Amino acid sequence: MRGFLGFCMKAKWISDNPAADLEVIRDHRPQTEVFTHEERKVVMAALTRFSDEYGRCGGPIALQMKAFVLVMR
Repeated sequence: MRGFLGFCMKAKWISDNPAADLEVIRDHRPQTEVFTHEERKVVMAALTRFSDEYGRCGGPIALQMKAFVLVMR
């Protein structure tokens, strides 16, 4: 928000930045570990066996799940 409104102020779209006094939020939680290469291979292999409500593998739902996993990666 601060950055966007700062940009708007520099572009002279607004006269002052109402978010300039906001404090920066710090996240002190530990970072989530990413999957290893081997774990990613296992997940991708499992997607080929993902079946729909009729027990068919590799159908449209499996393709949607694969797309979702690839986007999340």
